[in-house]
This record gives sequence, structure tokens and C-alpha cells, in this order.
Amino acid sequence: MAIKLEGLLLNTEVKLKDDYKEYYESDEDNLDSQSDAKVILFLIIVAVIAATYWVSVQ
Repeated sequence: MAIKLEGLLLNTEVKLKDDYKEYYESDEDNLDSQSDAKVILFLIIVAVIAATYWVSVQ
């Protein structure tokens, strides 16, 4: 089961990489979008940790 799931995830990743070429004009735009997504993910994680801490202190 885990092997099938891993295969599906790998196949999805390959498809997404191909789709980037359709949506972005250059590889630089693609890299900018990926780095923006990583920053947003980091901010969401920090916000969840901060909210969890804030609620636990109350």
C-alpha cells in the first residue's frame, strides 16, 4: 500500500512539473513561485504554532 502511494505521489510530482511549463513563461518565474509557496507554508506553520501556544497559555 505504501509503495503504491509513493508511486502516485511521484507521478503527481512529475505531472505538476510539466504543468509549470504551461503556466509560467520562464524557469525563473517557476522558481519564484516555488519559493513564494515555501515562504507562505513557513508563515502558516509559525502562525499555527503561535496560536497553539497562545491558546495553551490562556
